[in-house]
Amino acid sequence: MTTSSLGWALAFGSIGWGVGLVTERTVRGLAPSWEAFGLPLVLGVVWSAGSLLGCGIALGLLGWWCSVLACIDIGCRRLPNPLTGAGAFVVLLFGAVSGDIAPMFVGAAGLFGSYLLVHVCLPMAFGAGDVKLAWPLGGVAAMAGLDTWALVAILPPLLTGLVGVTMAVFGRRDCTVPHGPSMCLSTLLALAAAPT
Repeated sequence: MTTSSLGWALAFGSIGWGVGLVTERTVRGLAPSWEAFGLPLVLGVVWSAGSLLGCGIALGLLGWWCSVLACIDIGCRRLPNPLTGAGAFVVLLFGAVSGDIAPMFVGAAGLFGSYLLVHVCLPMAFGAGDVKLAWPLGGVAAMAGLDTWALVAILPPLLTGLVGVTMAVFGRRDCTVPHGPSMCLSTLLALAAAPT
């Protein structure tokens, strides 16, 4: 890692922290029940890592959206419909503009359908918000390729399970583990690792 790339990482991390603070206050003002737990720190880390990986503006905006959703899910165990709906609309628009509308629809429907099936059969496994979040994340992952989509489908349950086992080991068996953060983190990691 060069001094220049470290400087950019610190700069983007600081900007992310500031944007996270503003977003957290905005969320608190617009919807007091949506507690965005730790958003400045999370967004600072996401944007700092994104700069080191050479991610562009689109992935930076996705990182912001995912960070907001993940922090709200951690803070109050919900994924608000206005945020998941807005994400679905933006992904649809991006797919139409980029000419990737067919893979976007197939990927979105595939991930949404699998989450919906699990939710119907085992309602305690995923919440309805996770099912709704699967649509935009599946769509954006499919636009990056089948391998990226497969990672986004496979990694989140593994990460959530790992967090649950870790919490149980430390005596927190009664605590529910939100699944949205794993979905968001897996998507960002998979997209960052995807070939351009």
